[in-house]
Amino acid sequence: MTVLTALYFRAGSLPIVQALFRGLGALVVAIVLNACLTLGRTTLQGWQGVLLAALALLAMVLKVHFLIVLVGTAILAVPLYRFAGTGTPPAPEAKR
Repeated sequence: MTVLTALYFRAGSLPIVQALFRGLGALVVAIVLNACLTLGRTTLQGWQGVLLAALALLAMVLKVHFLIVLVGTAILAVPLYRFAGTGTPPAPEAKR
């Protein structure tokens, strides 16, 4: 990371360096997107999880503070899972 910072400050105005950092930005976006998809596949099982994720996303888009979204989702999850007949949220499947 220090080498990339030094490279940027020494030659950040060169087109090749700018292209390199644009490519690195796209790589970071792809890694984060892959992590989101993998996490979503393992955790969003059942309509309760999808509903909670959709409501949390809506709250974040409306710029509700993150801690309020987190606590509100946890509070809402209790009756959703308790009274929907499932008892508890599904546990992640163990890899074999």
